[in-house]
Parts: sequence; C-alpha cells; structure tokens
Amino acid sequence: MWKLLPLSALGGLILLSFGGMGLFAEEPDAEDEVLQLKGEMLKMKMDYEGKLGKMEERLQRLEEGNPRTANRPSYSSDTPQADSAIRNVVMTPEEKAKMEEELKGLMGEKKETAGPHPPIPSSQMPTVPEAAYPGGFLQRIRPGILQTYNPDISVIGDFTGQFFDPGRGRGDFNWTENKFENREFADRFAMREVELGLQSAIDPYARADFFIGLHEDGIELEEGFMTLLTLPKGLQVKLGQFHTAFGKVSRTHRPEIFQVDYPLIIRNLFGDEGPKDPGISVSWLIPNPWDKYIELTQEVLTTRGANEHYYVSHLKNFFDLTPNSSLEVGLTGQTGALKTRFDKGDSQVHANIEGFDLTYRWKPITSKLKPYKSFLWSSEAYFTQLDDIGFVERDPVTNNIIFKNNAEDSWGAFTYAEYQLTRRNFVGLRLDYAQTLHDNRDYEWDITPYWTFWQSDFGRWRLQYSHTERKGITPIADSDDAFTLQTTFSIGIHRPHPF
Repeated sequence: MWKLLPLSALGGLILLSFGGMGLFAEEPDAEDEVLQLKGEMLKMKMDYEGKLGKMEERLQRLEEGNPRTANRPSYSSDTPQADSAIRNVVMTPEEKAKMEEELKGLMGEKKETAGPHPPIPSSQMPTVPEAAYPGGFLQRIRPGILQTYNPDISVIGDFTGQFFDPGRGRGDFNWTENKFENREFADRFAMREVELGLQSAIDPYARADFFIGLHEDGIELEEGFMTLLTLPKGLQVKLGQFHTAFGKVSRTHRPEIFQVDYPLIIRNLFGDEGPKDPGISVSWLIPNPWDKYIELTQEVLTTRGANEHYYVSHLKNFFDLTPNSSLEVGLTGQTGALKTRFDKGDSQVHANIEGFDLTYRWKPITSKLKPYKSFLWSSEAYFTQLDDIGFVERDPVTNNIIFKNNAEDSWGAFTYAEYQLTRRNFVGLRLDYAQTLHDNRDYEWDITPYWTFWQSDFGRWRLQYSHTERKGITPIADSDDAFTLQTTFSIGIHRPHPF
C-alpha cells in the first residue's frame, strides 16, 4: 500500500508542470502549491494508516475467535514471528469470504455481484441503423477502429516571390518563358509546389510512403515506395519510385533543402527537382570492428518515359568526432542511361558519374551556455563522362544542318555553410561551379547568400540572393541576379528525411 504514495507525488508534480505551462487561467504561487501537495500526501498517509490499523484489528479478532488458532502463542506486532502467524491463520471458506468482503469495504471497493450476469434476450437488444457505422462489421465491434488505419497525412506549401535582373548578355530574351536554370518563376509570385505526403506502416514488416507534387502545370508523383523493414543481416529494401541515393542534398525534396533551389550541378544533371525514378533499392548496414555507421546502398532504376536502366551505388560513413560534432563522408557511383536537359533540348545519353560528399555538423548539446548555436558545412563534387551525345546543328559557314556525335567529360561542385545566430535565425552562403555537360569549355558559377527565419517547426521564411556568371552558354545571358523570398509551411505529420 505504501508503494502508492510516490504515484500521488508524481501526480502532484504533473499538476505543477501543467500549471507552469499555462494550462490554467491563473498561475498559483509555487510555495503554496508545495504546501498543498505536502498536505495532500500527509492526509493520504494518515488515511492508509487508519485502514491498515482496522485491517490488523479485524485479523486479530478473527484469529482470537478461531478455535484452531486459540492455543497459538502470541507475538508482538513488530516481530517476524507475528507476521508469520498472521500468514498461517487457518480459516473456513465462509470466514475467508466474509473477511474478503470486509477488506473490500475498507478499501472502498464495491461488492461484486455473485455469479455472472444473465444474458439479455435478443428481442431486448437495442438496434442501431447500419448508416451509423459506415465501416460495417469491424466498426460495430469496435467503434472508431478504422481510424487506426488512416496514414499520417501532411501538406507542405512552397511559395516564392522573385525579382530577377537578367543583367548584361544576349540582348532581349523572354525570361518568363525560359525554363533553363529554373528561371520560370522570374519576376512574379508563384505557388511553386504543394507537396502532399501519405505515410503509414503497412504491417509489422513494411511501411509505405507517398509524396504527390501539385505544380502549376499539373500533378506529379514525386515518390511512392514500400520499405521492407525486417529483413535479416541488416538489410532494408525499397520498391517503387523514389529519389535516388546519389550524393546527399539531392535526396531531400526541394521545399525542404537549405536553400531555395538545388545547386547548379544537380539541376544540370537531374533537373530542377532532383533525381527520381522507379526501381529497387537495397541498403545494408555493414558490420565493422570499429562499431561505426557504414551503409552501402545499391539501386537499379528505369528512366521514366525511356525505359532504359541505370545503376547507382552509394557508400555512407558516419563518425562522431566529439560529443558536439560529427562527420559524414559519402562516395557515389552511377552508370547507365541518363535523361537530362541540355540548353539545346532534352536528350537521352549514356553516362558514368562519380560523386563525393562531405558533411560536418557542430551542435553544442553538452554546453548550457550556447543552446541555440550550431554550424553546418557540406560539400559535394560530381565527375561526369557522357557517351553518344547527339545534336542537330547548323554549320556556321555554310548554314547546312549537321549532326554531331561525341563524348565529353565534365565536372561540377558546390559547398555551403550555415550558422545559427539565435533560436530562430540562420545565415548561410553557397558557392557553385559547373561545367556544361556537352562542352566542358563552357561553365557557370554562382554565389548565393541567404537568411532563414524559423517561425516554428511548421513555418519557415527565407530571403536569398543569387549572382550567376556564365561563359559560352547560349542563349542565356552572361550574368544575372535574383532576389527570392520563400516561405514553406506545413500541416500534419511529416516524417523527416534521412539524416
């Protein structure tokens, strides 16, 4: 019985915690609450002591009135022999039942009715209209049971407003219709994307994730895949359409990356929304003697609309440097068909791509003096070898149509750093460089400072400036500048992306 006392204290502490959180209209004085809690605990202690005394008196009377225990020796109530004598009292079944009823009465329990309840005739059972249970038989058995089968639903809105200055370059150009380098949102407000997420466990062995993107030009399946969770040997399998495991940044959806848009090299290789295709992905946590996180991912995918295959391999290594910092290193390889967008139009080519990614994080979780400080630095480099590049062009001398077919090697990289100033304010800077895929003599570079304000975990504001310089890319201008205001806001339960 004395074990129940800490529960009362815990309840009082919970009451004090809720009061401190502002759930009550008035915030009582802390000293008064402590005194009140002590009084309640003392009152409960006295109450249980009184009940315990009555129970001991009842046991003593039963023992004295029982002829089979009348000749037993008497012991002091505080000796072990007394406790043994009470436990060994022999009672008739009638005496035992009577004592149990009296003990229940002392403890405030209601007397149970002897025997089971008689069954209710079917003619007297209440009838409920079928329309009251649209779930049918299952919901009649347990109302609301179908509610447990609903997936986690989330909606993320991605709104942008951009002021764009084409700067110097190729003369007059219709920037609002040019979709090269993600400039279709230039000089206007736009609901760039609405992402609907549906995520749930299928059963104890698998889960499903669906992400549907609503854009100005239609609806698109961003991702839709099933993950098998309980395979042996540390294996995990995804089947469906998903962002490929190339690098690190490209695996995160565009509304949730650290800048307004993807870096130049990702947009040049995979498009404005990153790499995503249907296929199978197998990941394996590699056992190692250092007890480190080492994950190997192998993927086989099919390019949408072209029905050609390509293969992706990614090796991820994660290290704890200190209690406050960590380092993640990744290596990626991809080979096979690549559907990308050149400035001359869409093209399907064969490509070999190698990637390297490095991410450093610092967060002083062990320091009480800097609870809202952090630093993130991430860099990636891609090296691309393209084969069988074919274009239809005009000879600059004769103006005749010619067909060019050649191979080309190129590379690109980006690095960015972000520092947390206060609880809600972050500042960052990204630097990009990327050679064009079809001619490595042409290139572009970009500098992008930005500021992010977290209104809450569900609302974020960002102001970003980008300056881009280009060499030899036609018909795009030699340089341009853009100021972008972005806000992303979400409702519902949205699971985080891979760390």
